Amino acid sequence: MEVLTDWLGDYRGEWAALGAAFLWAASTTVYGLLGSRLPPLLLNFLKGIIAVLLLGLTLAFRGDREILLPLPTGLLLLSGALGIGLGDTAFFAALNQLGPRRTLLLETLAPAIAALLARIF
Repeated sequence: MEVLTDWLGDYRGEWAALGAAFLWAASTTVYGLLGSRLPPLLLNFLKGIIAVLLLGLTLAFRGDREILLPLPTGLLLLSGALGIGLGDTAFFAALNQLGPRRTLLLETLAPAIAALLARIF
């Protein structure tokens, strides 16, 4: 672990940002390929199952079972239903219609649209 810390140096945040951007682009490409074979709703459902399993494994490995207890369950479920259920299904449908490059290009407008909607409301 010390070797990794020495190699990353003082740029751990920058490396994390680059890694996240790379993984986001790679996963979007994979979802674009899978989207030609699976409908968006099924693809989103399978992604959710994998995410829950990986989250469960992570919590079991860390031993932090009480980490989820203080969260307001109703708001968490509503947020998941809207954000993951509707948002990701629409994202996968956009991947099928536009392809990964155009979808990611349009997705870069999300912060500006969020700021505009925040100003309106």
